[in-house]
Amino acid sequence: MKKFIFNTLILFLLSVFGGGSVVAQVDFSLHLGGSMPLGSYASSQCVHEVGGGNVAWNTESSNQAGAGLGIGLGWKVRINMPVVKGLGIIITGDYHYSYPSRDVKDYVAWKNTYDNNIFTSAGMSGVETIFEVPSYRNIPIILGFDYERTIAKGISVYGEIGAGLNFFKPTRFESSISYTTPTADSYIYQEYMTTMNYETTTSFAFQIGAGIKLSKYFSLGLHYYNLGYQRLKGNGSITSMYDDVYNADRIGFQGETLNPSMLVLKAGYHF
Repeated sequence: MKKFIFNTLILFLLSVFGGGSVVAQVDFSLHLGGSMPLGSYASSQCVHEVGGGNVAWNTESSNQAGAGLGIGLGWKVRINMPVVKGLGIIITGDYHYSYPSRDVKDYVAWKNTYDNNIFTSAGMSGVETIFEVPSYRNIPIILGFDYERTIAKGISVYGEIGAGLNFFKPTRFESSISYTTPTADSYIYQEYMTTMNYETTTSFAFQIGAGIKLSKYFSLGLHYYNLGYQRLKGNGSITSMYDDVYNADRIGFQGETLNPSMLVLKAGYHF
């Protein structure tokens, strides 16, 4: 059924834009590349002090994501529009994974060491700290147009623009510490943990890009993505254990709005 609908849609587009022509020219390609975050999506301003993580996952008043370099993969379907030579309709789907920035990673390393030293110097033993911050996942689905022009034998250039929806979901945030406190004849085990699980949110997205195509099979392009405004929200939990007594509180939360935007370098293979 899905294949029938897809084929019907292609024939409809060809009949509208191709003056009744039934000659289909469809290009399918897969892409792999790297991304560089821009603007507030890349900012963090972390400093090595208590509460110095000025990032959205650490304070509800910050719109800085602290995203770093990332990787991505995707697909693209191009349907030729015979009404204008070189013009085509494109449908793209991408998966972008952005790691925490170097600034954020340095802050995480400092905080783990600081917390460990504080509790160890206070006489606690077996101190273990975990401070794990989220990475960011974006899945934009884009519909748009591109234009391709041959400049030499086997070499062409292209430009494209499109808009659609982005699906945004950070990975989990976790902060925990565990240790034992010595007593006169034994010890007491204590553990405290805070976690935040984020919901998937959606927003308007657009992208524009240009590149070069070599022979019929390979392409290299630079693309700008603005993936809308995403509000951090979800459910969290605060748990504690004191001498085998376990307590847990679950809370909903809503933070500031983030604006994922990035430059993406794509290498593609065309079938």
